[in-house]
Amino acid sequence: MYLSEAHKKSSEAKQATIKKWQESPTDWIKMDKLAQEHFKEHGQKRSSNNGSGNSQKKLKDTFDYTSLTRKELDILYHQIIDKAIENYEYRLHVLFKWKINHEQFHYRAGASLATRIRREEQRMKKHDIIGVYFKKRWANMTPEEVEADRNWIRDQGDLRNPN
Repeated sequence: MYLSEAHKKSSEAKQATIKKWQESPTDWIKMDKLAQEHFKEHGQKRSSNNGSGNSQKKLKDTFDYTSLTRKELDILYHQIIDKAIENYEYRLHVLFKWKINHEQFHYRAGASLATRIRREEQRMKKHDIIGVYFKKRWANMTPEEVEADRNWIRDQGDLRNPN
């Protein structure tokens, strides 16, 4: 009896939240504007909206996800998950857009966190290996030779990577 009443209250609360979310679409325009501000640094172009009724549609149409690199899409995915963890209403929006349930969202959030931890560990391993290599390489050099070698390595990197 108690469980069914608790389940009923929980379901009603969720339905009320979803109904409130569906009645006020302007909240999601603000979330889209936050994404717009973040991706300005990546060179994304968006039209300025003056708050008209179709501004949410305009934001969606003007943001071109196909122009993002794989790394930028990966960053965006992890940021969406982080914001959805922090904000329950935004999480409901993400669940609705991605057409997944809470269990699948928590699975993706855990996988996202594990992926980021694993990448950071790999980055630190590479950093340590490179640090040991250069310590051995520069052990018997004078400071001038070390600086000349560092400049040469930096120049080689600039030649090979035009970005």
